[in-house]
Amino acid sequence: MDDFRAEAETCLRAGGHRLTSARRQVIAVLGGADRALSAYAIRERLAESVAPPDVVTVYRILELLETLDLAHRVHSLGGYVACNRVRQGGCHHPVICDGCGRIDEVEGDDVGPVERRLDARGWRITGHVIEFRGLCPACTALKAASGTGAAAARG
Repeated sequence: MDDFRAEAETCLRAGGHRLTSARRQVIAVLGGADRALSAYAIRERLAESVAPPDVVTVYRILELLETLDLAHRVHSLGGYVACNRVRQGGCHHPVICDGCGRIDEVEGDDVGPVERRLDARGWRITGHVIEFRGLCPACTALKAASGTGAAAARG
């Protein structure tokens, strides 16, 4: 989380953005989360803090962080996660655990062939959203240990 917070603060300053108390609070919550959080969930986590931002402010901060590639919107969950590959460039896609809700990221720049096929059909692609779902290593191991894995199902 400290790496995310430091990188976010550096990026905000470099872009000429003020480092307000509300931005620091949202960055701290987002950086400490291992699952997607909605603006309302972030606001709820900040409810006990001194001068918590309102939900509209949280939304604006999340949009700014997304614009700066510091956070990613997880469309299927209606929330945001901190980019855990800050400043490495390229595309990152969320991997969502259906067991525990944890989110990881995977690099994936090789969408060029699909974009070229769409280009040949007259489309001008301006962006894409790819999300992966499955079980994280811990949930996979737990499922296998409980005997509910694929081998047990074939039984």
